[in-house]
Amino acid sequence: LADHIADRLGCQSSQVQDVIARTPHDVAAMMQAGDADLFIDSAYPTLLVEREAGSEIILQSLINGERFYRSILVAPIPSGITTLAELRGRVVALQEEHSTSGFLLPATLMLDRGYQLQPASLVEDVSPDKIGYRFSGDQENTLAMMRGGEVAAGAMSSRDYEALPESVRAEFRIIAQSVETPRKLASMRRDYDPALRSRIIEVLTAIDDEERDRMRANDGWHWEFLPLDDPSESALVEAADMIVRLGQRSQP
Repeated sequence: LADHIADRLGCQSSQVQDVIARTPHDVAAMMQAGDADLFIDSAYPTLLVEREAGSEIILQSLINGERFYRSILVAPIPSGITTLAELRGRVVALQEEHSTSGFLLPATLMLDRGYQLQPASLVEDVSPDKIGYRFSGDQENTLAMMRGGEVAAGAMSSRDYEALPESVRAEFRIIAQSVETPRKLASMRRDYDPALRSRIIEVLTAIDDEERDRMRANDGWHWEFLPLDDPSESALVEAADMIVRLGQRSQP
């Protein structure tokens, strides 16, 4: 994608560089310092960077032609767990601290249903009236932890779950689903040159099927950028409110 942007802007490929940041805070710091211009990620980290650095969401990126996804909480069928209430006093696997589908959506889902959350590695550490959680790192670890009995349930993207083989899905039961939110967003630092920002938006939205297939063959991503529609704008307002609610309810 970086090479494509450079080519369309008439730049040398070295003038458009990829930078990997470890946290949204790192992205925000880079944007504030002028060391990063374009950021592509899911809703939660994008909104965190927007709050800290004043970045501006310019487009959303579809994945497999879809604008939205949701988070689901699943439990192994042999456990007999069918409701969130049955998770009190047990541990749930969430994916990572800044994941949209692996933390923000499932955490606020449980909080909004009236359950208190508690970081906990072992079930012995969980208060009987709270739901414990620990981070797994990714979906594969979440599945392994549920199969091994380390956790009673796990959160993951609905689309990732649907992509699992039917034989794997047959091991688990969906016990709760979150609201939908945009899958991936592109944002830019707010003080970026307006004319160049407009040109980059044109470049991203003009990617055609041939270019998309070529980039997918090179890096595995199917880039398809579109302006945000009204449902996406509304969903982002709700996601931003989730961040506020999550922060408020995480206070001691």
